[in-house]
Amino acid sequence: APLAVTFMANPVDTAEYEVLYEWSIMQIKNNVERLLAKRNEEVTAFTFTEGGTDVTYRVTLAITYRHRDTGIEGEGEGEPVTFSLRGSSVHLYNAFSPNGDGVNDVFRVKTQSLLSFRMKIFNRWGQEIVSGDQNTLPAVYEDNYTYYICWDGTYHGSRVEDGVYFILVEAEGSDGIKYVRRGDINVLTRSRKEEIHE
Repeated sequence: APLAVTFMANPVDTAEYEVLYEWSIMQIKNNVERLLAKRNEEVTAFTFTEGGTDVTYRVTLAITYRHRDTGIEGEGEGEPVTFSLRGSSVHLYNAFSPNGDGVNDVFRVKTQSLLSFRMKIFNRWGQEIVSGDQNTLPAVYEDNYTYYICWDGTYHGSRVEDGVYFILVEAEGSDGIKYVRRGDINVLTRSRKEEIHE
């Protein structure tokens, strides 16, 4: 969420008929049904703004039709479409290894359904190493999650020392949840080969 959806009736063989469409868009929250919209177009669009496990949506299309020559009328209803939207989430990992081996070389934050995201990373003396937000950080989309790439393990162009660093994340979910997350980041720059040969 938010999710913009276009619904299409996709009628066939309607040249001889007058067809009226009625879309009903319902929200079911905590077992209470609420009509969000009624539309009368063949194609209609709607933006669903609320996600979470306690919210379900049901969209139905009812049609009535009349033959232009004979005046014969009829009606029908399609199968309802029922779905829910996942709620927001923010997940911080606690380690990465920026050693150039192609595995876990950048620090990422795993998120879902956020309206805003910003983060700052500090060293153990409280000095800010890097910061960014949803507009400045690169993002990767995998398995319905957004991963913000927050740090490559460098400071002023040089690789940082192994150790513990600290992250502060502030975010707002599309479901209205506000996040303030603090965590430790363990930087492990030595490769396994270096550890074995010491």
